[in-house]
Amino acid sequence: MCALASSLLFSNVAAAFRTAIDSPDFAGTQGAIAWEQPEIGFFLSREGLPPGISAAETEQALQAALATWSAPECSRARPFFAGWVTGLPAPSDAQNTIAWVQNWVDRSLNSAVPGHTDILYEGNAGIWQIAETDIYLNAEEFEWRAGGDDARTDVQAVLTHELGHALGLLHPCESDGSDGAPVCGQGGDVEAEATMYPLYSPDQASLATDDVEGLCSLYPVATDACGECGRFETCIEGQCRVVCAEQVCDVGSLCGHWGCVPAGGCLERSCEQQSCSDDSACGPLARCKSGVCKRGNLPWGDRCASSPDCANGACVGGVCQPDCTLDAECGFNGSCQLATPATARGCVESGRYPLSSMCSAGADCQSGLCVFPEMGGSCTVACGAQSDCSSSWTCENVEGRSVCVPPRYHLSAGCTVRDGNSGGLGSAAIALVLASVWRRRKQRVAARFCGSRVG
Repeated sequence: MCALASSLLFSNVAAAFRTAIDSPDFAGTQGAIAWEQPEIGFFLSREGLPPGISAAETEQALQAALATWSAPECSRARPFFAGWVTGLPAPSDAQNTIAWVQNWVDRSLNSAVPGHTDILYEGNAGIWQIAETDIYLNAEEFEWRAGGDDARTDVQAVLTHELGHALGLLHPCESDGSDGAPVCGQGGDVEAEATMYPLYSPDQASLATDDVEGLCSLYPVATDACGECGRFETCIEGQCRVVCAEQVCDVGSLCGHWGCVPAGGCLERSCEQQSCSDDSACGPLARCKSGVCKRGNLPWGDRCASSPDCANGACVGGVCQPDCTLDAECGFNGSCQLATPATARGCVESGRYPLSSMCSAGADCQSGLCVFPEMGGSCTVACGAQSDCSSSWTCENVEGRSVCVPPRYHLSAGCTVRDGNSGGLGSAAIALVLASVWRRRKQRVAARFCGSRVG
């Protein structure tokens, strides 16, 4: 499919580039597999810097590699340097991190390669996109320098190659023909001169025609009165406009975590501590105060008017709840529901509230126990003796069950024990939650593509 798209866009019919859609793992996938938004930020980790190259030289090499992939005019992709971070990358941390790795062999990575890229894909109904990527540089087995020489590896060349993977390109061939790829040597100069060729060369710091064609097949620009809009865009009155979930964004707007965002606005799940000029720059969970996006101070379970009132969540039905985007984030029994404002969502009956949080049902609490929900409710725990409770709480029998009771409640007669998953709260003293027998599925899959030198 990618080669066919290339023949429509470019005159070179001998294209060798491959993308994830050419992998057997994604057989039957509809459309290109790329980032939903063309602006992709990459962080650099401060950990594990090897001898022979400085932090400043590493950043300069990364900036140059990013500029190389941003340069083709036929592509909308605009990868950028997002800043320095501490610590090594972690899967599913919602951050694209580039890091030097000193324990390369212990991580079961191929000792013969200077770089490796992990890619996380998200998809549903045969449509997939890149959700996150991390790049590792082999500081254990290789000597490095800016520019490289006969004995040391050029960091810019390796970063350029690995960023190609991060943007969605595979090797045009593999030495053993693995992953459905042709065996290297069959594609002639087009294949061998590509930056994405699996054998390291210092010349990989620049792009070949085949690399550019592969990139532009993933991130095509609009031409003529719309021409070919991106996979997540639609043409309206001669202009490509982003489609964000079921909403068509205004011209120039982007699709952020919570929906359409004006150009320059925050695209992240939480915009806290980002600079702002008004509330629109802070997303649905924060307000602009003194030029900085800030959240409120109300904990989960407290009454709220809107999501920015909450310290760490969204306001659903007038109550601060954990924020979410999928039902799968809300535990066995929980559901992800629209919040106020409606662009945000929050978990109901998430099972995530800690001890002493306000609650309306046992399903809200980590313990599954909510004492006196009809009086405001507190998440509690079972007890066998007073020593099981904190100093200000007492271990008491409530409806035939020993639980820790906070000091603000007094026991009263006539209450009944009930399941927190059934109907209204009534006058129940304790609301219990029973584990559900089903789980919701996350449409998320991890894939790994290694790069650079294989021998």
